[in-house]
Amino acid sequence: MGGLKEWNIQNDYSSPVVKVMLEELIERKEKLKKLEKYNRYSGYLTLILLSLLLLVCYIEFTQRLSSSYQSLLTSVLNNSLFLLVLLLTGLSLIYVQYFHKKVTKAEKEYEELREELMNRSSELWEDDTQWLARDHVFHYMKAEHDINLYYK
Repeated sequence: MGGLKEWNIQNDYSSPVVKVMLEELIERKEKLKKLEKYNRYSGYLTLILLSLLLLVCYIEFTQRLSSSYQSLLTSVLNNSLFLLVLLLTGLSLIYVQYFHKKVTKAEKEYEELREELMNRSSELWEDDTQWLARDHVFHYMKAEHDINLYYK
């Protein structure tokens, strides 16, 4: 949240409404990045657990290759490691879905505020001096926070 406080935008450059909107935009961008990171890590965890699950299944199948399918299924389901990995894989898939929904929602909220700021820029920076300062603010947001306010 301290992104704009460090820069200390002058009062004549923008109104308090602009400062609040920019700070909220920075917060939403940081939240989006954090959720994307969690989503990526939960995906990696799911891939690792799926690989482990396949490895446990392969080991069980090679050990019991000569026995019937019914005894093979019974031995796999009696293996506590298999059941634990299966449970963890299911939970990680749920986390992937959960974080995907959160990322989608955070991205939508971020884009709505960003577009609102771009659409209202003519009323937020009314004077010529403020309009020139708008370019400085937009450049700062792009350079420091990777928030593009020039184009939709």
